Amino acid sequence: MSDLKDICLLTLSCVLANHMGLISAIEEVIKRKLPIIDCVKCLSFWSVLIFCLFSGLDVITSVAISFFSSYIAIWLELFFGFIDNCYEKIYNAIYKESATSTQTDSDYKDTESTKDALP
Repeated sequence: MSDLKDICLLTLSCVLANHMGLISAIEEVIKRKLPIIDCVKCLSFWSVLIFCLFSGLDVITSVAISFFSSYIAIWLELFFGFIDNCYEKIYNAIYKESATSTQTDSDYKDTESTKDALP
């Protein structure tokens, strides 16, 4: 049962590392593309396969679990994208309202006067 939890956490970690930009940041630092780990499906598949094989599972079971985790990784990535989209909408709704409510008439006059002063 502990292996199942570890496999789920490993798959989640693979998805989040890609989703949050860690893999892209690593690629920028080393100035090389890493196509196998830059994909949530590939990274999940290979990470889970290696983990399963080292955990003592047989090859067929390890491959099947790895394919299943890579399939789940697609849906996790989609779910996190949906969450990001919801967050952006909420964030923009809150901070656009607070930015417009804190501006005064003098703020608008200053921007207009500097705009006219430009050549």
